[in-house]
Order: sequence, then C-alpha cells, then structure tokens
Amino acid sequence: MLCQFSFENYKSFKNQAMLDFYAEDITENEESLICDKYTGEKFLPVAVIYGPNGGGKSNTLEALYFLYLFVLSPILSFRAKNLPLDIDRRLLIEKPVYHKFCSECKKLPTRFEILFKQDEYTFSYNISIFNNRVVEENLYYLNSKDGTKDVVFERIRGKIATKGEVIRDIVTQHLNISDFMPFLSHIAINYNIPIITKVEEGLLCSDFINCSNPMQDININIAARNPGLQKKLFEMVQLMGINIHGARVVKYRNTEKIYMKHKMPDGSFVEIPINDESAGTIKIFSFLARVITGLENGRLLVIDELDAKLHPKLLRYIIQLYTNPAINKNGAQLLFTSHDISTLNNEIFRRDEVWFCAINPANASNLYSLISLRDEKGQLIRKDAAFGKQYLEGRYGADPYFRKMLNWGDDEQ
Repeated sequence: MLCQFSFENYKSFKNQAMLDFYAEDITENEESLICDKYTGEKFLPVAVIYGPNGGGKSNTLEALYFLYLFVLSPILSFRAKNLPLDIDRRLLIEKPVYHKFCSECKKLPTRFEILFKQDEYTFSYNISIFNNRVVEENLYYLNSKDGTKDVVFERIRGKIATKGEVIRDIVTQHLNISDFMPFLSHIAINYNIPIITKVEEGLLCSDFINCSNPMQDININIAARNPGLQKKLFEMVQLMGINIHGARVVKYRNTEKIYMKHKMPDGSFVEIPINDESAGTIKIFSFLARVITGLENGRLLVIDELDAKLHPKLLRYIIQLYTNPAINKNGAQLLFTSHDISTLNNEIFRRDEVWFCAINPANASNLYSLISLRDEKGQLIRKDAAFGKQYLEGRYGADPYFRKMLNWGDDEQ
C-alpha cells in the first residue's frame, strides 16, 4: 500500500513534490478509508490529479513509474520473468530526466522517496540519481507488530556507509557495487533476505497502465483464458450497461482474433471483431481485468487519463469500486489523472483525494491537494463546495484555461 511519494528535479518538476495517501482528519466519506490493521492508520483508496495540459499531471505518474522501473527491472530481468513494466529500462535511464528549464538542475541529482506498507512493515526508501548513476540510496523499516525500527542500509555513491542488522552478514567491503545499479536491486538478486523480499513484494504490488495502446492489454486480459476472471469481467461489463456477454478467441497464424458476443432481443448472439467496438468499449476491456485482480489482491493501479473515452457514469463506477469498502476489502488503491469535471464533487471524492498540478511562470510544475487550499477568508475549502465549478473558475490555481477561453471576446474589447 502506497503511503507517500515525493520527487524533485524530474522533467517539469524542479522543486520537491509530494503525493500523500495518508487520510486527513476530515469528516467526509470516512467509511471509504483503508484502515491499517496493525496501526489503525487511515489511508486513501483513491487519488485523482487535475490540471491543464502541460501542467505536470502525467509527469507525476511517470516519476513513480520511473522509480519502480529503475529498481525492479534488474531484479525481474535477472530472474527471467515476464516484466510487468513495458518500457525497456536501458532506454528509460539513457534519457535525461532533470528539469530542463533551469540550467542549475542539470548539475543536480533527481531524487525519489517512497513510503509504503507491506504486511506489518512500513518501508521508507529513497534514491538519488545523477547522470544515470546512483549517488545516494537509503532503506529503513518499521515493524508495526513489535515496534522495532532500523536502518537496512545507507549508501553514498558506491560505498555502503551503514549496514543494519538484517544485512549485517553481507560482505560489501570488497564488493564492486555498480553505480548504475540500486543496492536494493543488488541485494534482492544475490541474497535471500526475508525483509528485502517484503520490500520487493510491496513494490511489485503496483500496476501501471498505458492507455495509449489498449489493444495490447485486451489481448492479455481476454486471450489469457482465465475462466474465473473472464466471468467476473463480463459480469462487470454488463453491470455497466454494455451489451457484451462473452468473447471468442480464434487463433490465426501467429496471432489471435477476438470476437465479442452481443445479445439480441430474441436471445440470440451476434459476434463482431473487437476492433469494430467503440473506442470507449475497447478502453474498458483494456484495463478492467486489472481492476478486478487489483481489488482482489490489494494492488495499486496507476492510470493516466482514466476518463478519456469513458462516459462519466462509467468513470464514477470505476472510482466507486475502490471507495466502496464492501467491494474493496483488501486495501486496493487507484491513482489517476483526469479532466472530467462531472466527477469532481464531494459525492465522489474527499477533499484530500483531489490533487492539482499547475505550472508557474518559470515553467516549473507544482503539485498540491484541495485540502491544502484556503478561500479568500483564509478558511479551508468547504466540503460541500462546488469543486468542479470553482476549479473551472480558476480558484484552485490549476487554471484549465476554460475561463480565459470563455472571456476571449471580452479580452479583445
């Protein structure tokens, strides 16, 4: 479960930005919160980021993805598993990711810090990267069962400055640790240490979806021939009001063709190729199976522009799968970006679940939550405020440009 994520000097972000899943002490929708069974702490099941195009929304998700990819891909590659991360790590780290609008940023490292929970453990991991090399890396843990906390390791460049008790027996004095490799990845690959396994499990409990290529995920989700998953998938699709009752997969040379079954009024079925379905339907099938498995396994699902090509009612339905404790029984979380204003209201979101990205005159992005804002009287934004209307009016800073567009004629006069 993700608790907090912060980063700095990454693409449009110059200064530190933090995304926080700790629930604030506010009264709305308290029943939707995830309660840690070991500490009683409350966490958010969803977080949505709004803002104008070019404001930094996607870069926030990409920063989290970059961290996961940088740490996990060496481990999974070494174990010859199918990578759940669909970008080649070498291509990613070869691209400079520092903030380009400040000449000094080129001389500074890009920093990431993540706080997450796995079973009874809370882990704090941070890493700083400069010219694709690790210049600093630290891992700490807290065991909520017995209250023990310790440093696992502290690293400065290629040297391990501190070793905690859990890795005390690892010989590092004469070990050549590559600056291109996170020490966390190195330990996971070369040693069998239970607490490192917990770290790995916690990081792997996340799923990133790139909706720019939905057909790739459809072939995985439907053609996998998991009868139980397919049954739940089509039951959920029908609850959404989509008239598709199944699929037929046909092998054709080295590929598979998928035909969707539509039910007619007389009870018969008509099959059409999935490529002939609407863009919205294709998108639903591209990620819905992963929503189902994520809810079952308590995973974090990260999606850029979840609302694109989806009817607002379908978007609301997806969000409420996570905010309904009767459905989200295992602490699954959803992080996404959106432009949809119809769901930006207090019936769908708590104030601490709504985030904004805006870019300042120096071309640097800022990330902040609705709960952190104050009105003209210095008071918190009311929980019964018209969030969507006030956002369009530019009151939240992340001006989506609509107000200027609507007043364009007046400006000319």
